Amino acid sequence: MLSNMLKNLYWVVFLFCSVSSCNTNNETPEQQIQQFVSSAKTIAESRDIVSLKELISEKYADDNYAYNEGNKQALVQKVTGYFWRYKNIHIFTQINNLTFSNPNNAQLQLLVAMADLPINSIGTLLNSKARLYQFDMTLIREKSDWKLLKASWRTATTDDFFNDE
Repeated sequence: MLSNMLKNLYWVVFLFCSVSSCNTNNETPEQQIQQFVSSAKTIAESRDIVSLKELISEKYADDNYAYNEGNKQALVQKVTGYFWRYKNIHIFTQINNLTFSNPNNAQLQLLVAMADLPINSIGTLLNSKARLYQFDMTLIREKSDWKLLKASWRTATTDDFFNDE
């Protein structure tokens, strides 16, 4: 049961963190990714499955793809289940290690804290019972929008939020 719950949590966080349209007018690629994460956070907190679904690349695949569980449809189903299970979703994010292998391909490490109550700062995070995760993601630009292509995750600690690597 806990394993399934963690998988569902993973998919929700992964989805919200990984996908969001970016306005590319006069923004640097770094600013576009920051906007991407911010928009995805807002969409996930509002539990807008339709908008989240649009943010995932049709080419999306993760390590579970070989088992027919790591594709876009499976991800959306898991996120929907998470939304049904948790009525309040509050998210705090921190982007680390953002790199671009080319102008249309970004890799980033995203630290995510999820809780039932708002987390507005690192100080609030330290005093919360948030679930902490690190996502290693690949984003691609499809036309003018950034979309999630691939990701992996692990449980994070509060120390991870203070380490700049």
